[in-house]
Amino acid sequence: MDSPTTHYSELQEALNQLKILVRGVDPIKCKTNLQDLKLQSYILLSHAIFEEYLERLVGEIANEARKALRSQNHISKVLVGLVASGIIDEVEEKKANRKIVEKTFRSIADFSDTAYNNFLRLVDDNHGVKKENQKKLLLPIGIDPEQIDLATMAALDAYGTTRGHIAHKFKIGREHSLSQIQNEINQITLGLVNFDEAACEALKTVMSTTPSLVTT
Repeated sequence: MDSPTTHYSELQEALNQLKILVRGVDPIKCKTNLQDLKLQSYILLSHAIFEEYLERLVGEIANEARKALRSQNHISKVLVGLVASGIIDEVEEKKANRKIVEKTFRSIADFSDTAYNNFLRLVDDNHGVKKENQKKLLLPIGIDPEQIDLATMAALDAYGTTRGHIAHKFKIGREHSLSQIQNEINQITLGLVNFDEAACEALKTVMSTTPSLVTT
């Protein structure tokens, strides 16, 4: 995979399409309750677009790492991240039958499949883009968002807080301006390129296995 990924291009396209929602909204200060409601909807939906982007990106990156192991005997940084994330430890603790555990760990390929499937469940359970959400999604594929782009991590976290305030209570307070929100969206979108590039870079081979290690 190369950056910008299709997921990043789809992110940009979705945000561009979303702008129709705030057409006519005053950029400096919402003039009516309707404008404020449009802006709040804009925040909620753009947040959903960011969240969907991260989830789709990490899901495909993890799958590509798993496929590279089976087809090319390559272990990437992504696969190492999945294994080292502790997801497998959780699976092992839940296995009552030791024979099943032994079968799961018989080969690296089985090991990676188990890690991948459990990672997908983790992604499905994700709700948000705050710091803890970002780390939950990115650390298992070998990416620390704090190290890649601290500013973007913080911007996403702040945007998640803004979205949370709107999502959990109904209030027409005209607290935000369209100009402010669009600046935040632009900053996050530009910064996510760094996450996108880091994810693709992590797929590069870090070592090769012997064919016997990926037998099924």
